[in-house]
Amino acid sequence: VFWLVTSLLVIIVLYVVVPPLLAKPEPLIENEKVNAAILLYAQTQLPVSTFELPEDATKWKVQSVKIHKLDTLPGVQGNQKAAASIIGSYYPADQQDLEEPLTHEIKLNFTIGKKYPEGISVQLAKF
Repeated sequence: VFWLVTSLLVIIVLYVVVPPLLAKPEPLIENEKVNAAILLYAQTQLPVSTFELPEDATKWKVQSVKIHKLDTLPGVQGNQKAAASIIGSYYPADQQDLEEPLTHEIKLNFTIGKKYPEGISVQLAKF
């Protein structure tokens, strides 16, 4: 009975621990135009409160964007929904003398549309 219980526990632990370790991370979407549009939008139009920074954060700067998912929305407009991580850096107020700022990453959803004559419009999505 002891060996049966022990082997059952080992099997359960392996079943719970091993699959997440073997799971591959999702590949990132490589779309330079959408990436650049989201980066520009994050740098110029998103309020700092959107990034959920610590209260003592100062000198926030958006550095890069990683697009995890890009789906086409139904309709003739051809709009897209993007799930992206915004990566930036900041200095805590009490540690202004740090050589390297602290990094912060937040995942947000965006609606990507077409802006005529040529271009891309980006909006923060609430879904």
